[in-house]
Amino acid sequence: MTCLMPHCVLPFQSFRSTSRHPFKDMIKGMRMDLKKSRYKDFDELYLYCYYVAGTVGLMSVPVMGISPDSKATAESVYNAALALGLANQLTNILRDVGEDARRGRIYLPQDELAQAGLSDEDVFKGKVTDKWRSFMKNQISRARSFFLEAEQGVLELSQESRWPVLASLLLYCQILDEIEANDYNNFTKRAYVGKAKKLLALPVAYGRSLISPSPRSQSTLDDTQQDTDEIGKMLYIGPERITRAGKSVSL
Repeated sequence: MTCLMPHCVLPFQSFRSTSRHPFKDMIKGMRMDLKKSRYKDFDELYLYCYYVAGTVGLMSVPVMGISPDSKATAESVYNAALALGLANQLTNILRDVGEDARRGRIYLPQDELAQAGLSDEDVFKGKVTDKWRSFMKNQISRARSFFLEAEQGVLELSQESRWPVLASLLLYCQILDEIEANDYNNFTKRAYVGKAKKLLALPVAYGRSLISPSPRSQSTLDDTQQDTDEIGKMLYIGPERITRAGKSVSL
């Protein structure tokens, strides 16, 4: 136990000083899920995804740490972590459309369904049509855009953290590939990534994790070495900011 302590103390101290806002927001998301089963547009869905998953990304950065060699600002790293949480949750939603529909829940933007000529009834019927394929292509494209944004920030994390985060990112991206391979049938077919593909993703993620961030000048390092709690407060993303961000990425 003693030999593990030097590796545990710093992450624990960083986690302890993290802003409380993401934790409180996650609880809001759990409460929202008890009351809400429809989302009128992507702004609403974005906010939900932030509450239940984006918050996890924000909580994780102080524990994983930012590489001392990173030239990125702390804000950009936190934004990338937020993007990864959002991408993961959007992927979960697209994978579980059929399962959620059987529970009377639809985690898809209502306005975008209508624009595609689809309705709640179409989702409940669970029939794959050309309209559904077109709709799903757009949803998958949006999720991938968040993964792309997230990947750019992963390399700014500490060396020890990059591999597991990249591995999880690649594995979740493959879920989207499987939805496509199933001809967008996420009603009755579960997008499942097999063990072989999972194992193959690990060395790929490891190889990418070896790419080091570009070094910053000492003056830049000095400017960005703020207390973790202050960074967390500075980067807190409340409902108003989330809504504006949601509009900027809506299809």
